[in-house]
Amino acid sequence: MFAGPAPRLYAIAPHERFLDVIARGMAAHSSATGIAVSDMTVLAPTRRAVRALGQAFLRAADSGRGVTYLPAIRAIGDIEADEPPFEPGEIALDLPPAISRSQRRFELAALVHAKAVARGDDPSPAAALPLADALGLLLDECASEGGADMAAVEALYERLPAHLQEVSTFLDIVQQAWPQRLAELGRIDEAARRDALLRMLAARWREHPPAGPVIAAGSTGTHPATAELLAAVAGLPQGCVVLPGLDQDIDAAAWEQVDVQHPQYGLKRLLELIGVERDAPQPWPGAADAKPARARRRLINEALRPADATADWPGRIEELKREAGPKAIEKGLEGLSIIEAADEDEEARAIALAIRETLETPGSTAMLVTPDSGLARRVSVALRRWSVEAESSAGAPLVQTRIGAYLAHLLELAQDPGDPVALAALLKHPLTSLGGDAEENAAAVAVLERTTLRGVRAGRALSDLRAKIARNRTWIETREAVSPDALTELVVRIENALEPLSAMGAAFANTADFAYAHARVAEAFVATKDEPGARFLWAGEDGEAAAQLMRELLSESARMPQLGLDDYARVFAELSQMRAVRPPATPAARVRILGPLEARLQSADLVVMGGLNEGAWPAPPPHDPFLSADMRKAAGLTPAERRYGLAAHDFAQLACAPRVVLTRAGRVEGAPAVASRWLWRLQTLCRGADAVPPTHHKGEADVAALAALMDRVAARDARPTAPPRPTPPVSARPRRLSVTRIRDWIRDPYALYAREILKLDHLQPLDRPPDARERGTALHDALFEMLNDAPAALGDDFAERLAALSLEKLRALGLDDGALAREAPRMTRAAEWFAEWEAQRRAGGWTPVILEKKGAFTFDAPGGEFTLFAKADRIDQGPTGWAVLDYKTGTPPTVRQAREFDPQLFLEGAILAAGGYDGAEAATPVVYGYVKFAGGRTLGDFFELSGKGLEPGFLTSEARGRLVKRVKRFDARETP
Repeated sequence: MFAGPAPRLYAIAPHERFLDVIARGMAAHSSATGIAVSDMTVLAPTRRAVRALGQAFLRAADSGRGVTYLPAIRAIGDIEADEPPFEPGEIALDLPPAISRSQRRFELAALVHAKAVARGDDPSPAAALPLADALGLLLDECASEGGADMAAVEALYERLPAHLQEVSTFLDIVQQAWPQRLAELGRIDEAARRDALLRMLAARWREHPPAGPVIAAGSTGTHPATAELLAAVAGLPQGCVVLPGLDQDIDAAAWEQVDVQHPQYGLKRLLELIGVERDAPQPWPGAADAKPARARRRLINEALRPADATADWPGRIEELKREAGPKAIEKGLEGLSIIEAADEDEEARAIALAIRETLETPGSTAMLVTPDSGLARRVSVALRRWSVEAESSAGAPLVQTRIGAYLAHLLELAQDPGDPVALAALLKHPLTSLGGDAEENAAAVAVLERTTLRGVRAGRALSDLRAKIARNRTWIETREAVSPDALTELVVRIENALEPLSAMGAAFANTADFAYAHARVAEAFVATKDEPGARFLWAGEDGEAAAQLMRELLSESARMPQLGLDDYARVFAELSQMRAVRPPATPAARVRILGPLEARLQSADLVVMGGLNEGAWPAPPPHDPFLSADMRKAAGLTPAERRYGLAAHDFAQLACAPRVVLTRAGRVEGAPAVASRWLWRLQTLCRGADAVPPTHHKGEADVAALAALMDRVAARDARPTAPPRPTPPVSARPRRLSVTRIRDWIRDPYALYAREILKLDHLQPLDRPPDARERGTALHDALFEMLNDAPAALGDDFAERLAALSLEKLRALGLDDGALAREAPRMTRAAEWFAEWEAQRRAGGWTPVILEKKGAFTFDAPGGEFTLFAKADRIDQGPTGWAVLDYKTGTPPTVRQAREFDPQLFLEGAILAAGGYDGAEAATPVVYGYVKFAGGRTLGDFFELSGKGLEPGFLTSEARGRLVKRVKRFDARETP
């Protein structure tokens, strides 16, 4: 392995299981030379690669290779403190310790906020966090690139409009404020320290080579410091660099045109730094290069050919055919499938089916690689159809986990303690105990939700909940198994648990003070009768991540400006959205879902590359709020498009696996999607060669077709079913109904069945906005009190008192100050109109006799006596007889609508005619009418229900006759 002259470079083709080949090669070298594997050092690019390489060595040991001890495996991209060879004593002492990423975020956010305030802005501290992260990325890039020419950038800013030049003031932080602050802290940026360590280690190894072999495997030397270390390793007496996926078949002309967006750009730059030609790297000992694998590699590399060189595709196709035969493209497509699904759901089902088919082979593995976290979740759910659990590296933002969401809900409640949605979310959460018994809590919470939280909210404070419980005390005592006192005690426990945040009120305080109060509130909500809340709250991956975030807020946020509760909530939301919670890796997992970065150097029997749409894979470079493309060039920084090249290299490596499925969705979130540039190039190249990438291969299921059919019901299996025809016993059918229930019976008999026989009550939504129901209830109650108090004379201030009382009733029903302010003008105008109308009516001899009074009459029916009852809004007596009136805040029905669908007034008249109201003689009404309250352009109106041939007497007898017939029909068992 180290016999040839330095620099030594090896290459492993993309189709090979990179890490297994490395492990086998090192084991063979150990056997041949007697050098123990444990005396060797391997530099891998990522921590996941480190873990995977360890597993590869264990597999090699299991296969009888004789490997019993692991080498020292280190991650170049994620250096651990005090971990050799990166921390060999004196090297580490030459550098100050690194500042943590969280402390740097808070420190930069404080500087950004101070800059904004100095410019005359008044930004939220939370708004400074994204800018702080953008500055942090810029600082890391400057460190990795060896600095940046900010003077050239400022010269470009001077050409911009004045409002854009203001952004340049934040660059002073990079040049002046941040270096000064780091010096005060005695710290150094993590990226700068890492790069310095890598360069110092490279220099040390050049002067004093390590005693044992060193293999740098899998890195492409993206960062200059990493490339410098790789160059040093390649030149060691017992050192070599193993390159992943170097294309040694590309022609010289195309190689010269390789740019930052090409997958070979990083490798080309590394070879130039080391000073070797492209054909210098040799195949890694033991690596095979079978003809099918070579055909695939040539096909993928040609598809990703530099854009300026694609004009020669026809010639390249012919050259491939001369080298590998007329079926060269078809051979390259063997084992590769392309699935273009209709939408994301169909794509996820197809991927899940392909993975499920692979698992039929004992011991086989599958890997989905996608940057689309939504697709990853869909596939995970689809696999559970067959009880297959996939190990996913995507994780989820802390705020979307159980503990993170719980902490966020607590802040929502603290901001608005009367919010029924936040209260219900917390009280029904399995974590919430509030120091009580679980069963008692659950019963009390269910009743509190049903009686107090649903419907129009009680108010903005928890004391309003206690007031609502008191108002509904009698109703709760008669209908619920939990007493009003128990509900009040539950609300008091909520108030006590929320006290640390409530006590801070609208005052401004340090971030750490809010974090401390936040943690205390959370632990109080979670505590049980026997256990403190800390035992449950900070456990598990999400609990540990939440605890780490709270520790950072407590110990590292001192420089953040003082803020209020709302600002703290936004800071917490921003930070918990940034922090990913990932499940622990499972070495034996047969199904893995990885992002492109995590998938580097990984392998599986089936590799599925999902979400291959432009804008997703490759994703565009992140927006840089400080530097445009021209500014980056002027500063000497790598173009942002370099990300395309890195992503292309990942694609090329994975697409060369023996069995690959490439998938995309034609529509994403309902909108048409464009295929990824790599997929489009591959399909274009194949069409030019008269070849078509298949959707499946011989012996494999057509998962694309199956996915489209999997949840579809065939027409022959669809059988129409008759609507429900409930025919309960006549004895179970209602024998007593109100006039409003008769209206429901006419319009929707099934609803009456559900309510009166099944006893199903409509559950109101949480935090229902006040609507016409509240306006009507308040107006009815106010009119009843006012007219009862003024049976003879109204008084000059009647309208004013009526409007004030109506608004008071609305407030009692839960309307806040904003809603009352909108209702006040309407109520005032409507009250003035009503006062004038009422005065005119009384002047005409009409006097209200019955106000909000119950009445009823009973008649015989086949199923037994049936009672009709009503609570009449108002029945007047006048010169010509009796008038039945109803108050309306909406649009009253017409005579035809009232006769057919809403005979409420006519049935109230039938009760009057039967002598069903105390205080009124049995008499047929002479007037039916609606008193409409509007308060808008139309202040109000009186609608009398009458028509040609439709005298009140006829309407009364017709309504009664129809009711008797309806009861008789429904007293037959066969009537549904």
